[in-house]
Amino acid sequence: PRVAGGMMDEVSSPTPPHSLFHLFGHIARDKDKDGTSILLELDKGLRSSETGTQYEAILFFPRLIAHFPESSVLLNTALLKLSDLFRVANNFIRVCLLKTFQQIFAFRSSHARGTHLAHLSCTDEFLRRIYTVLLSNDPLARAITLRTLGTVAHLVRDRLHIHHGIRSCMDSHHAQEASATLFALDRLCQCSPLFARGVMPKIVRMLEGLETDPARKLRLLRLFRHMHHDQPMANHAWATLTRMRSMYPSLPFQLACIATLTRLAHASLVHIPAHVSLLVSLLGPTGDVRTPVQVLALRSLHLIIKATPYPTQDTFDIGDIASRGLASPHAEVKEATLKVILSLSTFMCDEIARNDELVSRMEEMVTTHATAGPDALAHKAAHILANITTHTTPDPSLVERAITALCSHIRQAAQDARDCTPVLRAAAHIDTRSPPEFKHINKGRKRKQK
Repeated sequence: PRVAGGMMDEVSSPTPPHSLFHLFGHIARDKDKDGTSILLELDKGLRSSETGTQYEAILFFPRLIAHFPESSVLLNTALLKLSDLFRVANNFIRVCLLKTFQQIFAFRSSHARGTHLAHLSCTDEFLRRIYTVLLSNDPLARAITLRTLGTVAHLVRDRLHIHHGIRSCMDSHHAQEASATLFALDRLCQCSPLFARGVMPKIVRMLEGLETDPARKLRLLRLFRHMHHDQPMANHAWATLTRMRSMYPSLPFQLACIATLTRLAHASLVHIPAHVSLLVSLLGPTGDVRTPVQVLALRSLHLIIKATPYPTQDTFDIGDIASRGLASPHAEVKEATLKVILSLSTFMCDEIARNDELVSRMEEMVTTHATAGPDALAHKAAHILANITTHTTPDPSLVERAITALCSHIRQAAQDARDCTPVLRAAAHIDTRSPPEFKHINKGRKRKQK
């Protein structure tokens, strides 16, 4: 209270009465404060009959564990108390506990994850109390439990009885439980080869069955990106995805299959040649004419190129890729094609330089798009010309053609007040990386421009 004009005016407190927020102030001010005394205060809040007090106490457990990361007794005691409450509480409190577990077991850094796992010794009791709720008749409680088990997937990777409980929830028709099951499947397939190997046949049956709705099939398809723990599993996943792509020609299924095949090939490395052939076959007028499919195929090619240590002409036929991709009337497809050619130009510059048709097409793009069309096409084509002139065997005619195209673009862009900074950088790249006997070509071009 304060005195104002002879009257007592009540000043509202920043925290409600009997609140636990003062504990956070103690933690921030007193670095040596005993964590056990704070845990006792929070335990009183957990045992309260008021939902608000319980929720408030739950909020402080991640802060308490973060303040005492080396205390194994504190960590194990806190997790056992929270799991006890999870077993007997209502669904609202369970959701609050789920958020708390997500903060405690957050994968924000490998150091924090290793610290928690090194001091965690109550895994069996913790999982037993959480798993009990999965056997209830409440679908919402089971959904919350599934998400909790997915959050601590690194703890249940070798628990066969929990694997069986999660697989039994795959047949649920409750929307929230089905979504939570897919979340748990995704997290467990990522870290547990044992679970991935056991659940794969059921995923295949659900994909081929008519009773599974299309939305769930799309999410089930994406699980195959984790099925690369061993070679037989990767081969089975590859064959299944290839079969699903031929069975469902609709756009969402095609995009999902292509993206998942790319992730699988990127991880296994064995299927890269077959996947590159598939992606190239989707381009051009003879492939899939849908623009999103072609754009995704080209972006997937760019991702595969990054995963390949030394791309070769046998795997990546750059002439075929260029002829198919640049034949599209859509600028987005052309830009994605040039991005693929640019990523290959540092490895396969000799093949590009010998392809006179492709070099002429790059020159045309640099000069044509100086006055009209997307700038990104001209900029990428300019960088491709710069790469093939600085990484190939010295060829005066090739350097002359590249500099002529770049100077034409710079002149036209300067007249129209358009941005030509990337092309100037490409020209400077040629000037600094060209052999000494070709420097006179650049100097002569500069004099003409002046």
